[in-house]
Amino acid sequence: MPVVHLSIRGWDKAGIRGVVQPCILVLQIVTLLTLCARRPDVFDLRPLVFFIACLPASLAGTLAGIAAFRRAVLAMLALSGVA
Repeated sequence: MPVVHLSIRGWDKAGIRGVVQPCILVLQIVTLLTLCARRPDVFDLRPLVFFIACLPASLAGTLAGIAAFRRAVLAMLALSGVA
């Protein structure tokens, strides 16, 4: 709904994304914290510990994937310019 509203009001795509994505992140965090507060028997700290433990490897993999993607795109651009 906010995306449609902002589109109608003339916002560009980047501006809409800059507003909507942080709102979604905040709402997901608030929802998770609310669930943890209301149901501590179901939502304990183990997933948070696993998340923190896996975060460095996830970030390293993401950065490596971005670098590989950029190299692949540049290689394809170079090949298309040669052809």
